[in-house]
Amino acid sequence: MRAEEIHRKEEGKRTEGSEREGRSKLDHLVRRGEWMELKYNKEFQTLSLPGKISMAMETVNVRIGQMERVFYTLLARYPKDAGVVLQHTIKPMRNLNDVLAARLAGEFQQEHNMSEAVAFVLGIDKPNNNQVVLKKAA
Repeated sequence: MRAEEIHRKEEGKRTEGSEREGRSKLDHLVRRGEWMELKYNKEFQTLSLPGKISMAMETVNVRIGQMERVFYTLLARYPKDAGVVLQHTIKPMRNLNDVLAARLAGEFQQEHNMSEAVAFVLGIDKPNNNQVVLKKAA
């Protein structure tokens, strides 16, 4: 199910005016690939967990596309720098997207199995200590 479809199902919960304003801000974040800002958006906070995950995946995909365009530009001129971009930005973002997809698919059934990265994107304060943690690129 696409993020828009999930969001449309949840639209009945909110009032017309505030929903339109919150939705436009949320759409703006998604179109710009601002995945780290999602958890601060009020409209995003009202979504169900599957809705949050879908919106986060869509936003991460936008950011991956942006970074891939930079990668190919660098690859033509500075192959060494392109390798750094691939290793330290694109690959971790793809891994995050894979974890979000697995969470959406139900591979992780309980909230305490969530990685720190997924918890951060979804705005959940503290995951349990017994989960897989995505490492930041150095």
